Amino acid sequence: MTFQRNIPQPGDLISVSQDNLLQNFQAINDSYDVNHILFNLAGDGKHKFVEMPTQITDPAGGASEVTIFARAETLPFVGEVNLWYKRNAEATAFQLTGTNPLNDASGHTFLPGGLLMQWLLVASPNDNDLVDFPIAFGDTPYSLQLTAQRNGTSAGDVNGTSLTATNFRLRLGSNSNTGVWVLVVGPQ
Repeated sequence: MTFQRNIPQPGDLISVSQDNLLQNFQAINDSYDVNHILFNLAGDGKHKFVEMPTQITDPAGGASEVTIFARAETLPFVGEVNLWYKRNAEATAFQLTGTNPLNDASGHTFLPGGLLMQWLLVASPNDNDLVDFPIAFGDTPYSLQLTAQRNGTSAGDVNGTSLTATNFRLRLGSNSNTGVWVLVVGPQ
């Protein structure tokens, strides 16, 4: 059913326009039924869920307003659609969602603002091992934290060098380590 604008017109008789008016009310009801709790039910008018079309460009938004929209990624996750946020008509949009998190002993998660956090265990490490990140960062990570794991009473020395968007070089001290926990944060 198609919604007809501008009916009734001044001078139209309601009896003549009645069918068009009924069709308009039905079209409004059909449109409202999409993703909303139906009229006359508990909670009517509330959204069941929200669907957003993907934007080609960031919407402008207005002063004293918050704008949330869907936009496709460019790098590093080309084509992945995520939610973005702007406030008070600011030019800069902030990313709210990102790559799906992996909640495991070695995993990753997205942090709002475009940050990616990854963690992993390097088992049975050797000095000068090249450790690859499961997901490449958009640029050199901001923070690399290493924690030595050892069966004895004290952990050995450990550090990382040659940090890039895809890997780093693991350097071990004099004590033998059974593993090294890695926590790294950087741009998605």
